[in-house]
Amino acid sequence: AHVPMAFARGGRGAPQKNLSPTGGEVAKKKYFSKVRTACVLLGAVFFLGFIPPVLLNSEIHNRDTAFAKASTSEGAHPEGLGPGRGDSSSRKSHTLSPLSLGTQPTNPGKCKSREENSSSTLGNNGSGVSVAILLVGELDVGVQDPDALLRNLCGFDVYISSYSEYEALASQLAKPEQILLTPRNLVPCHPTGVMLQWWHLDRLLKHKRFRHQLEKYDVIIKLRADLIFHAPLTHAGLEDIPNGCFQMNSDHSFYARRATFFEALDDFYATLMTKYAYQAETYFDLNWENLKQSCNNTLPPSKMPVADRYELSRYRHIRRDIQVPLQWLVYPVSIYDRNVQTLAANIQTISGKPDMSQGITNKGMGNTVFSSEKFFLLHVINKFPVCRNKLPVIGVSQRRSDLSFASKRSACKKNEN
Repeated sequence: AHVPMAFARGGRGAPQKNLSPTGGEVAKKKYFSKVRTACVLLGAVFFLGFIPPVLLNSEIHNRDTAFAKASTSEGAHPEGLGPGRGDSSSRKSHTLSPLSLGTQPTNPGKCKSREENSSSTLGNNGSGVSVAILLVGELDVGVQDPDALLRNLCGFDVYISSYSEYEALASQLAKPEQILLTPRNLVPCHPTGVMLQWWHLDRLLKHKRFRHQLEKYDVIIKLRADLIFHAPLTHAGLEDIPNGCFQMNSDHSFYARRATFFEALDDFYATLMTKYAYQAETYFDLNWENLKQSCNNTLPPSKMPVADRYELSRYRHIRRDIQVPLQWLVYPVSIYDRNVQTLAANIQTISGKPDMSQGITNKGMGNTVFSSEKFFLLHVINKFPVCRNKLPVIGVSQRRSDLSFASKRSACKKNEN
């Protein structure tokens, strides 16, 4: 039959198709609409969860810089406890001026000079116990107020082994005869930078003049410069430190009676270079009795001294007693559990030697070249039990964004060549 051209080509006279959507098309549109909605919601959740911490970290810079003024002129937190807790007037915006590695404190507070940094020849502050503070390696204080370190070490004798670029800060913290500074390019190269704090500590302990001075103290404390103090550091509680027990928050802060400190650490640097380096997957024998006693002494942990979300955002790492390095050791399969409380309970069941028939596990935890925290605990435990750390610190500050550790490592490589 003859079909008119208009009809054949779908022209104006041709019958029109049914343009109403089918059931399948409606379902497809609804599906993609739901997908779009879900994506928008997920994006909103990500935005709300990610952006506030970023803003908080930015605010940390502002508030900590303003804190030095608030703590002296307004009488708020004179001991350097932290900015603006419960005081909305201290939460005003301020601008952070760039800090160089050798920045000198601008407002020393109650310790106006290094001569006032110890109230007696042996820094006992009238407490009856003499205390030496050791600062080793990097002296970067993170994003916190650079004066806070000086204020918190007021009343203690401070000994330093660090790098030459920290001379300005070191001279505010310690007397000249208590400072060892080394140009960075003259420090021996190490497989990983985490070993360098131990090189500096070993240098203090082995230096004849410094060793002679340190042997006069009752208690020796090693601190990181970027620790955040949630309360003033005082001599309180340091008088009753038991002999033969080592206190630590991993390798961030640790202390002991002088004889215990020396015995635990005199050979640590030599041992890490000859025995521990590159052994992340190796099982080392443990003094299980010391480890059991250490778990009893430190677990479960005491109540968290800092709970405010803003305050917690200031920390880059939190370490309390032995909890983290305890979970990084290589264990017999018969003992290990990912839950630290279960692991501690399993350790308590050991009588004599553990069952090794199932092999070992938990290999390679921490830095694979040298896990400082893991091997520090291993080394101490094989000599002494660990007691609870009572210093008012639980972790280290966030790093400043302008601090380049890559440039420091490159200096070592150039010297190596």
